[in-house]
Amino acid sequence: MNHLIAAATLALTVLAPAAADAETRFFLFVSHDVASQGLIDAALREAQTVGPPAAPEASRKQFEQVFPKLFDAAPSVERGAISDALKAGTAAHYATNFDQAEVDFARAFELAYSNPELLDGSLVIIKRLADGAALRYANATVASKDVPDARRQFREFVRRFPAAEPTRTEHPPRVMKVWEALRREVMADTGDVTVHAEPLDLERSGNCQLLVGGAELGRLPLSRPVALPTGPHLVQVRCGLQHSWVQRVLVADEPLTIRVPVRAMLSARAESRSGGIVLTRPAEGDTGALVTAITEAAGFDGAVVVQTAVSSVYIGRWERGAAAPAISLEGDLEQDNITSVGSYSSTPAGGDGRVWTWVVGGLGAAAVIGGVVANVAYVDRQEPHIPDDGTQTGLRGAATALYVTGGVLLATSVILYFVEAPDDGDNDGIALRPSPGGIRVAF
Repeated sequence: MNHLIAAATLALTVLAPAAADAETRFFLFVSHDVASQGLIDAALREAQTVGPPAAPEASRKQFEQVFPKLFDAAPSVERGAISDALKAGTAAHYATNFDQAEVDFARAFELAYSNPELLDGSLVIIKRLADGAALRYANATVASKDVPDARRQFREFVRRFPAAEPTRTEHPPRVMKVWEALRREVMADTGDVTVHAEPLDLERSGNCQLLVGGAELGRLPLSRPVALPTGPHLVQVRCGLQHSWVQRVLVADEPLTIRVPVRAMLSARAESRSGGIVLTRPAEGDTGALVTAITEAAGFDGAVVVQTAVSSVYIGRWERGAAAPAISLEGDLEQDNITSVGSYSSTPAGGDGRVWTWVVGGLGAAAVIGGVVANVAYVDRQEPHIPDDGTQTGLRGAATALYVTGGVLLATSVILYFVEAPDDGDNDGIALRPSPGGIRVAF
């Protein structure tokens, strides 16, 4: 029992110091009808008090990895450039100018892979690309070039466009056999992908197409998940004239679900200088859906959200998976700057309103300290010349009881820290309040 009490004392002593908070990375999200750079910079400075966003460089890098076309201006090439390169490659091949044919084919596929929006679900251009991929493979074999590399290029096309098929009457049987073998190979290793468009009424309209690599794979809502070859893919949702951002996803063996807030994406633009996202027309998009989609896709822990109206600003921090801002602040706008920012919480400076958390935690700490005192007294009375008149047994029992009680209370205080919401001086319980672009939930 002595060893048990000593071990408990050591364990509680080691666990008592609070663990340091792990670094978290947030991106800045500003919604405003006309969001000037001055307002963005002011919001960024204010947002530092509720959790630092990622640095602009890190933010842009993360966004470009997931949304590769987000920061691009209008495509520098037109759809006709892909067809022209395919035609030039075909002409050079049949003129036995195999080296020039490879140059033209390589340009055509480079344009198609880097500009999926140029394909835009066009069956004609996808069919031409499939014929070009087959002819490119034949061109390399006839020219006795690097056939393994030509096969790899052919396979990459099949992986990107598993539903495409070359025109059988235009290619020799040996080339079609290679295509069939490659398709079986890539489709032997697939992952299930489910895509939802938000808001749901947009998806339920039956007017939304799922594009992968620029090729249409089906219409939303999907009756079943789409099986895609494992590896990176570019996914986009098109609902009539409404296009979502192009999103890079990594398909693996486990199922993948993607939620695409089409309308919110339409109302947002990239702001490279602030390292965040600016919602230029908040009334037209679902701020919460966009924040959730970006935090899940881009690998951020959450978002520092700044929503503005005519003369007021709301600052909140969304944690990954949270349904409402973790912190609610309100202030005023003056000449594109944020002024008079204050918290809704009425707790004294330095407090966060978790009254029961600190009460229970304090009682737990006091019980542990009492256990330590009882344990020390018990050890002191273990001298051989002091007979046990029941005091040692009592001290040992008291120390054990205090340790157990203190441990339970401390554990309860940790749970309360995450469960008990900070007090809001203006609220009793949970309240819903209107805010620019949606509803703000206050506790």
